[in-house]
Amino acid sequence: MMKSIKYLFKSHSFLILLLLSLLGALVISISRSEWISTFITLATIILMISPYLIDQNTDIRIPRIFSFSIALFMYATLFLGEIHGFYNEFWWWDVALHSFSAFGFGLLGLILLLILFRKEKVKASPLLLSVFSFSFALAIGSLWEVFEFTVDQLFGLNTQKSGLMDTMSDIIIDAMGASIAAIIGYFYLKRDSPAAVEEVIDQAVKKNI
Repeated sequence: MMKSIKYLFKSHSFLILLLLSLLGALVISISRSEWISTFITLATIILMISPYLIDQNTDIRIPRIFSFSIALFMYATLFLGEIHGFYNEFWWWDVALHSFSAFGFGLLGLILLLILFRKEKVKASPLLLSVFSFSFALAIGSLWEVFEFTVDQLFGLNTQKSGLMDTMSDIIIDAMGASIAAIIGYFYLKRDSPAAVEEVIDQAVKKNI
């Protein structure tokens, strides 16, 4: 655990500031007996540091850009979005977060298959790999909607906002973001994608083979 914490401090000073703000909010919510806020804040902290714990305590190597992106997403969606009402304050907040997450998970799905491909555990065409990355991102987005429904039912929250309309809008946005990632992934496999994307994917694959 200490090794993971040291790695976290060396990785992103900005992330440390976010975590410190969460710890302060956690103390305040506990002192005020605001248990829903306490639960959400604690969940945000755990989800933010989980990529770093996985990286340091397993054989899975997660690129720092992915770890930081996941942490930033959790902070924005749970802490800012739910506790501080950014979803109600900014109409585009939900759209931006779902587009961002779907794109990221699409690339992650592609990376997972590429790792297996390079290890000769799976054989597939660029088109099939891209379709998988799209499906993977959409599946994660759907599971997130299940998570929102579950916490709403168990804790009386309102993460789904307008219910079915909010859920379907989120899934459609997820599909759009996943499509962009799948298209970029396809051109990556054809070696005709943006250099920045190629560098991130190459780094992730090389670290895990």
